[in-house]
Amino acid sequence: MDALEQTASTGPGAAPGAEPADGPGAAAGPAGPAELACVVEFILFIRDDGFTVLRAVPVGAAGAGRGAEPFDAAGVELAGVRPGETLRLSGSWEETRRRGPRLAVRGCERLRPDSVRSIRRYLASGLVRGIGPLLAQALTDRFGEQTLEVIEQEPGRLEEVYGIGRRRSRWIVESWHAQAEIRELMAALRGYGINPLLAERLHRDYGSTARETLTRHPYRLVGEVEGIGFATADRIGLAQGESPTSAERLEAAVWEVCASDGPRSGHCHLPVAQVVTDAAQLADQPPELLRAALERLGTGKTSPLVLEPHPVTAEPIAAVRAAYRAERRLARDLAALAAAPSDLPRAVRRLVEQDEFGPDLDQGQREAVRMALTHPVSVLTGGPGCGKSHTVRELVRLVRAGGGSVTLAAPTGKAARRLAELTGADAMTVHRLAADPHPGDAGSLPGAAGPVPRHEREPGSARDAEAAPEPDPQEADTLFGARSTMVHLIVVDEASMLDVYLAARLTARIPPGTHLLLVGDVDQLPSVGPGAVLADVLAVPGIARTTLTRVFRQAERSTIVSNAHLIRQGRLPQLKRSDFWFAELDDPERIAELVTEIATERLPRKLGVDPAKVQVLCPARRGAAGAAQVARMLQERLNPRAENEPEYWHGPRVFRAGDRVIATRNDYARGAHGVFNGTLGTVVDLDLREAGLTVETEDGEQIRYDLDDLDDLGHSYALTVHKAQGSEFPHVVAPLTMDAPRLLTRRLLYTLATRARTTVVLVGQPRALRHALDTPGPARATLLAPRLAAALAEL
Repeated sequence: MDALEQTASTGPGAAPGAEPADGPGAAAGPAGPAELACVVEFILFIRDDGFTVLRAVPVGAAGAGRGAEPFDAAGVELAGVRPGETLRLSGSWEETRRRGPRLAVRGCERLRPDSVRSIRRYLASGLVRGIGPLLAQALTDRFGEQTLEVIEQEPGRLEEVYGIGRRRSRWIVESWHAQAEIRELMAALRGYGINPLLAERLHRDYGSTARETLTRHPYRLVGEVEGIGFATADRIGLAQGESPTSAERLEAAVWEVCASDGPRSGHCHLPVAQVVTDAAQLADQPPELLRAALERLGTGKTSPLVLEPHPVTAEPIAAVRAAYRAERRLARDLAALAAAPSDLPRAVRRLVEQDEFGPDLDQGQREAVRMALTHPVSVLTGGPGCGKSHTVRELVRLVRAGGGSVTLAAPTGKAARRLAELTGADAMTVHRLAADPHPGDAGSLPGAAGPVPRHEREPGSARDAEAAPEPDPQEADTLFGARSTMVHLIVVDEASMLDVYLAARLTARIPPGTHLLLVGDVDQLPSVGPGAVLADVLAVPGIARTTLTRVFRQAERSTIVSNAHLIRQGRLPQLKRSDFWFAELDDPERIAELVTEIATERLPRKLGVDPAKVQVLCPARRGAAGAAQVARMLQERLNPRAENEPEYWHGPRVFRAGDRVIATRNDYARGAHGVFNGTLGTVVDLDLREAGLTVETEDGEQIRYDLDDLDDLGHSYALTVHKAQGSEFPHVVAPLTMDAPRLLTRRLLYTLATRARTTVVLVGQPRALRHALDTPGPARATLLAPRLAAALAEL
């Protein structure tokens, strides 16, 4: 591991994928004001806030002083610009450290492309749905410099071009008008000092009404559109003359605290006093006004919030109604399952009574098998190397030997595949097992337009929200088939990842008599969504549980396994082993550079493996060494821009064929069985003409995404540790910095280490490692444990 210990002092200078210069004015060079017209050749970089760097070619008299030599331009004013667009730029020349002269843009005016070449490039960029490079050439060959006028004023003539029928003509015209609306939205957002890249997301969610919603009802966007919270909506609202004490404004502040801040931290409820205090700070208004707004949102059976005393402390609490209902339903259904008579075949019971267990099970594993087949609801826990998977494999064998049936599930597709490999039995995602056939869409504050009221959906980003309707009582008996072919045992692995919504959907559809075994490691990170289901169920004495503690000999030989147990205890792991290494660096930017170099060059060369077998995991998404930035750097090393190959920029991300990607939303309608958050795959085709790309998942299924749907897809070159939960990779490289100390906890470090099978390389600050070991992680405010205990006591 000597090569991995070297610092980045002799490594790459520029971070691939980073802004080509580290900000304007990096070094002395040509200066002075400039104004010129140009055609955009391609995009080099887009930052999250819209700061864009592009390559352009001067045109007309304005560019005569520099000839036709391509040049770089950069600035926030360039956000949303596409290849082929003609611009009039104003600004000043600056000298950058690595790329030479660059125009620092202060003003950007979009001009109508006036040459066949620029029109062709503009239309071929993927901007207009239904037009790719070949069709762009066909259009310009037919209509020349009048092509854009034909699209706008005589769209019926488009069908004169071979390959354009009525449907494609309609696509082109609709997309053209949509782009005009998006440009108007961008201009409006810029006027409010808000990231213009939000325009595409707004238009996708609200269509032609986006501009009106933005300017007339900005507070409705809070919690509806990812990236728009109270502060952003408030900037618009106050600029539009909204009263600081208006009901809509104050209720939006309360909703932000209850439905965004709380769930983002995993809470299912918050103390009323905290909600009032935090909302008052957001709105900068007296607490009594925010308390009144809270009471308005919590009054009535259809209100989005529930206000009631805490069942244990009697302290007033506020909960989003969807989380409140999910917790109550989950407690009720778990208790009913635990109290129901077992439907296990008699032959299985006899095998248990006769101790017909496999000879290689130790005493703890035997107890776990007996527990799962004796108690209708039970929990199996234990750390890495303690034999949980082997125990499940024996359970499967025993139930099948007695004529019973077993279903294995896990919260992610990767975890389900891993479970299937370890047990030799088929497994599926929990989402697929308990899929709601009619998932909802985003809701809104009372009175706002939207297909699903806020109280009926899970809080979070609008596109990820799903309705949680009360299940049909008749549905449970048919979910897993007829009673004669019912599933007798359901095993859910990686149960620490279950949030209250997913767990409630699952248990609502399990028939009484079916056994449910939750398997997981309570020391790993809890779910991304609200709740702490595994920990809460373990806190209820009435639920049977077995904890495996013995680390088996084969696992003992792995430094990863032994270090995981040290981390769980808050002790310093062994850091200079061939399979577990820590390279010390202090500067986050150099840490990101070294992580990139190790993942793409040093580790693959040393171990003789494909870089695709190395996964970078980051504690946080943002920051110099966050997953978003490191993913850009890895993409530029592993799948850089190539001449004459299509690429498509969606916000600050560029998609190319060959990209490693991950699904970031649940979509039950996509693919044969739905696509779920965490599904990994590779882009195998990017078709600008059809305005879509095709992803081949790890299961071998090919899934199509429209370019408008790319918010549902992210790059997986670098993932957050939360996103990697339930997955396992041969080799893991991870940066550790103090950029996001709130996220840097012992549970995160433990989860990170246990994602690797063979190698872990940590790169970063020793104080960040120490901080993680010393920080167990915050507790979550949940009510599942007392509700489940009460429900069991009533049966």
